Amino acid sequence: MPIKKTTHNIVPKYIIQNNRVVIGKVAYHKDLITGKIGVQGGGMFIINHKEATLLLYGDSYKLGPPDMDALKKAVKNWKIYTNKSCKVLLDDKFTISIKTRDGIITLN
Repeated sequence: MPIKKTTHNIVPKYIIQNNRVVIGKVAYHKDLITGKIGVQGGGMFIINHKEATLLLYGDSYKLGPPDMDALKKAVKNWKIYTNKSCKVLLDDKFTISIKTRDGIITLN
């Protein structure tokens, strides 16, 4: 039986929308969007449950880089959500960081 090829892989991605972070394992960043307004960029993520860390990195090709002010506000207010395909539950013990050109910045 031939293997069905897909053009995009399901990978861990995030968006910022309406000052909240939405993470999930999706093919496209748009799969995380609710509604059509308030999108403030996005990227990819790596989660390590053992170390209780969430590392955000990169940019969304279509949505652009994350709005750092909106990201910082979302993390400060702990507005971090998951979509249905990503069974990740984050508690406030997680350290959330973002990798930038200048290095890794811890957000909480």
